[in-house]
Amino acid sequence: MDTDVIVIGGGVSGLAAGYFLKKKNRSVLLLEKATRIGGSIHTERSNDFLLEYGPNSTTLSNPAIKELIGELSIDKNVLFPGANGKKRFILKNSKLAALPMSPGDFLFGNFFSVMTKLRIADEPLLPRGKKDDESVAAFFTRRFGKVITDTVVRPFVSGIYAGDADQLSARSTFPSLFETEREYGSIIGGQLKKMLFKKKTKSSSGSGFGKLFSFDQGMQALTNTLAASMGEIVHLGAETLAITKNAEGWKVQLQQNGMVNHATCRAVVLATPAYASAELIKPLSPELADKLNSVQYAPIGVVHTAYKRTIVSHPLDGFGFLVPPKENRNILGCIFSSSLFPNRAPQDSALLTTFVGGTTQKEILSGAQEEILRSTNSELQSILGISGDPVFSRLTTITRAIPQYNLGHYRIMEAVDSFEKDHPNLFFCNNFRGGVSIANCVQSARNLAETF
Repeated sequence: MDTDVIVIGGGVSGLAAGYFLKKKNRSVLLLEKATRIGGSIHTERSNDFLLEYGPNSTTLSNPAIKELIGELSIDKNVLFPGANGKKRFILKNSKLAALPMSPGDFLFGNFFSVMTKLRIADEPLLPRGKKDDESVAAFFTRRFGKVITDTVVRPFVSGIYAGDADQLSARSTFPSLFETEREYGSIIGGQLKKMLFKKKTKSSSGSGFGKLFSFDQGMQALTNTLAASMGEIVHLGAETLAITKNAEGWKVQLQQNGMVNHATCRAVVLATPAYASAELIKPLSPELADKLNSVQYAPIGVVHTAYKRTIVSHPLDGFGFLVPPKENRNILGCIFSSSLFPNRAPQDSALLTTFVGGTTQKEILSGAQEEILRSTNSELQSILGISGDPVFSRLTTITRAIPQYNLGHYRIMEAVDSFEKDHPNLFFCNNFRGGVSIANCVQSARNLAETF
């Protein structure tokens, strides 16, 4: 069982890495410990409802994701949200308020006070930051003020990353904004200059670039199609036990169907979470293993609730809403799933996907399932004006969902870079490195394949 590259991990990172390596005519073997492909991407259709247990969507934010879905011929199955997808709500004083999404809305709307608008306008006049790293909360408070941080930034990072703005690293979580301030001295000024440069050079990545999307059968269509495109090289229920160096390259010990076997290869790609990667490389570098084990993962409860549409008074005319911590609610945010993309629910029903827990409210997930469902339903009834009980509600708890790019994360990544230099042809490719979104993972996978 000899091959050019063994990819360990069958989530989107591993599958994309295997795909791009195979495209470069490399022989590939992909090993996945679970009996299901896709990792955190998991879609299920139940009683005419389409449920996403992991990512609900991603963006056409880089060339790799556009290239991939085109080559897999699933671009015809892509769904973009309508006008609803552009509208985002924030819970503000116990009521939903639409977040300004254009300069006109910002200038003439009443979401922000005049004083807050003036504080934002001061941003280009402020000095550069001097720290190598600072928390997301400190970074945005320094640039835009406390109101923006508490009202917008904190709910954003708790709703998207399930993280704590006081612990997440601005340098690692928002690298583009961090570098913009370093280069231009201002986020607003730097972004404007970048926009002008793009217009001047007429640089464009094509129609739809940057847009949010999913697939008609949900996000698992991507990982299913990737796996199908690679055929027999994907092995499920194959647990990697050890990785050792040998004269030819690398030797991988694995267990499948109760049998212990081994495979040799020129290169290994670890497309596993930080904690799983730590166990595999510990014999090679206990120091890096310790650093990888320090990467925290946020626990998340995903609650799917469906209601008869007639009992929901809110028009659900948006992507969903986020909840600032200062509102003291028991949920992080909610996606209006049946409004965002078509065929997610019967026409007479509303499907909502609500997130609870995260790093800031992890204690909620220690409660009984019935209590979490009851609490979530109560919050949705209060916020959305729902006058009855759900048709069904379902809780799925993911104990280690999203890696947290906390303060000092860049130093862990520097250690990973150093390890790769010292151990040629052993690579890391997962969402604890290079961004947590699906699009980020696909781009990282293509970048890796280009090094072969």
